[in-house]
Amino acid sequence: MIFLEFSVIIYEYHKKMIEKYQMLEIFGGDFMEKDKKKKDYSGCTTINAKDPGEINYWCGKLCCTQQQLTKAIDDVGDSVDKIKNHLKKD
Repeated sequence: MIFLEFSVIIYEYHKKMIEKYQMLEIFGGDFMEKDKKKKDYSGCTTINAKDPGEINYWCGKLCCTQQQLTKAIDDVGDSVDKIKNHLKKD
């Protein structure tokens, strides 16, 4: 009995998600729009400390916090290579 109730809940959830998706298509909305607009910073040789998206990207790529990254930029400048070397020393 519990399995049947759970199955109904999942079915209803999926049905609602499909309806939302169909409505987005009808009205021209693109629910993946944010992902398409993500900039690829992998080819950059410098880090723009004033761009939050770029800071978040490099924090993930360099496995550091925002504070560590901004301190590294203050210490050695905005060169990606210099920042990588500086963070390895810490």
